Amino acid sequence: KTNTDPFGKKFFQNAPFDMNDEFHVAIITPVIHYCMGGLSIAPDSEVLDAKGAIIPGLYAAGEVCGGVHGKNRLGGSSLLDCVVFGRLAGAASTRDLLSDLSSSSSSTSAALNRASAILGHLSPSAISTTIQHSPNSVTQIVVDPEQNSLTIQTSWGSSSSSSSSFAPVATSSSSAAPVAAAAAAPAAAPVLKEYTWDEVAKHNTEGDCWVVVAGQVLDVTDFMADHPGGKRAILLFAGKDATEEFNMLHKPEVIPKYAPKSIIGTVSGKPQH
Repeated sequence: KTNTDPFGKKFFQNAPFDMNDEFHVAIITPVIHYCMGGLSIAPDSEVLDAKGAIIPGLYAAGEVCGGVHGKNRLGGSSLLDCVVFGRLAGAASTRDLLSDLSSSSSSTSAALNRASAILGHLSPSAISTTIQHSPNSVTQIVVDPEQNSLTIQTSWGSSSSSSSSFAPVATSSSSAAPVAAAAAAPAAAPVLKEYTWDEVAKHNTEGDCWVVVAGQVLDVTDFMADHPGGKRAILLFAGKDATEEFNMLHKPEVIPKYAPKSIIGTVSGKPQH
């Protein structure tokens, strides 16, 4: 009534009120709802320096990054920002680490084959790494996922060199002619057995695990130990149809390329939920 409110308030929608009434008071404190960040990143989440060049080995995702949303973000997009660029950062850093791994020596071909298989998911083309041991000593390592091979070549001095290659072992034959004939006429694809969904559902344990992808029945019991995503990702769909989830993360050629022996048949009918 007197227009002398000490806080400058001019409108009192609930007036008049009784000063002897019961009031509920809350303290409001400003908080940061979402930080737009300040780091500039490339499309694969690599952090850029002040000149816009990629800083090797440094990745960022989420609120620490700036410029992703422009001047202001759209409501609800902050979590999506963290998830999308988090996955991109994980894929890019793993790809780069595996490239570094291919430049180090290993005593077992199994480890090299596993590195090559994982690398194939992230970089389908061949990767070559050169190590300069000394002015006259060089080692070159080539990982080629398309050929399923890893080649190591070492040279020293002016002309001496030695090389070794890890690749799938071909079957031997006592005669060169039958081998050439077999290469000229590829064997017919085997006829796959057809299973029912009830039969597939029985194989739902770690020691006996089948899954279905795009109508194909896969026995992944032995493959689980080599699965880059771990056993649990497969066991979630043991005895079930994993087509939708598989297609979200993999290309169709992944199974025939990296786990062709796991294909044991096809399934009839519609999936059971």
